[in-house]
Amino acid sequence: MDMPSASMINSNNGVLQQFGIAMLDKQLNVQEAQAATEVAMLNSMPSPSLESLVNPAIGGNIDIGV
Repeated sequence: MDMPSASMINSNNGVLQQFGIAMLDKQLNVQEAQAATEVAMLNSMPSPSLESLVNPAIGGNIDIGV
């Protein structure tokens, strides 16, 4: 292999590596944003009442007879 073609292959590999790193960085940013959204959704959910924690089977159903 001659030096000019080896240099060109090495340069192309560097460009591909930089592209791969940029894509991974973009994916990391997307995952961070998604995780922040999920945490915000979990924090906005109402907490269960104390009674439902002590007796989870009580008050979950309503029996109505007609």
